Amino acid sequence: MPRPLKNMFKRRDSVWYVRLREGGHDRWIPLGKDYEEACRKYRKLQRSEVPDGPVVKLTVKDAAQRWRDTYVKNARNEANQKLTGSRVERYLVPFMGWKLLGKVNPEDLREYRGWLESKDKKLSPQTVAHVLSDARCFFRWCEEAGYLDKAPVPRRLLPRIHERPPDRLTDEEVAKVEALPGLLGFTVRLGLYTGLRWGEMARALTSDIRDGILTVRKSKTGKVRRVPLPPAILAELRNRVGKLISRGE
Repeated sequence: MPRPLKNMFKRRDSVWYVRLREGGHDRWIPLGKDYEEACRKYRKLQRSEVPDGPVVKLTVKDAAQRWRDTYVKNARNEANQKLTGSRVERYLVPFMGWKLLGKVNPEDLREYRGWLESKDKKLSPQTVAHVLSDARCFFRWCEEAGYLDKAPVPRRLLPRIHERPPDRLTDEEVAKVEALPGLLGFTVRLGLYTGLRWGEMARALTSDIRDGILTVRKSKTGKVRRVPLPPAILAELRNRVGKLISRGE
């Protein structure tokens, strides 16, 4: 048996129940003993339930706001929350925000991709992929939360991104930036030799270095990274205390 839906429980009488919060109190609604039938009843309740006011059907716009307030808020960092909100407001809502959530089908998402890829949008394939990835996550969350029986996400929704080798400085350019004096030169060399982002370099402390390894505690992905420092950079940091780079120097 698959994992029960959120707020759905089975009690000792072998009956499935859903717990709803109403007027500051929990309300337990019986759904029956059959699991599949209980899921169908629960999803029907979810599609018609709103916090206040009369029973209405949920639109894509309203469901997307719930997704942002629950899943996105807890699963993504602050920067990605803002980026996700921007994608929803700029693309998803204008294209299908008015549409009833239960009426969205795979063909709608294929048309959504075509709309994003249209010439007047001037979006890169990478941006289109990010926007569609958010849409896929959103509709799968709707299924998990009980708003949909099945997420209407077709196969091969995202465009294929062709890999290309990363751009790099020429040997002459590397020699020029290596020779830059003062704080600017050190900052450029630190980024060049380690691949650290600007924010990571600005937050890095000498106390984060141990045995020639810099521990990046706050990365873009939220994961801890460990970056080896070359001997040339370690030599420049020998008498430094505090931040690796400082605008006051």
